[in-house]
Amino acid sequence: MRSRGLAALAQNLTRLSLTTDGVFSEGWTDQLAIVSGTVDDGMTASLLGRL
Repeated sequence: MRSRGLAALAQNLTRLSLTTDGVFSEGWTDQLAIVSGTVDDGMTASLLGRL
């Protein structure tokens, strides 16, 4: 049963594109965090906000 659900999900994902997606269509690079630091010393993630 679970593998059927995963197969359906994979099939749906083949129809998705970054150019037609409602979130990423304006530019996926603006959706990525900028991460700095190290695992040992701690890490910081920054997101760009546009108004």
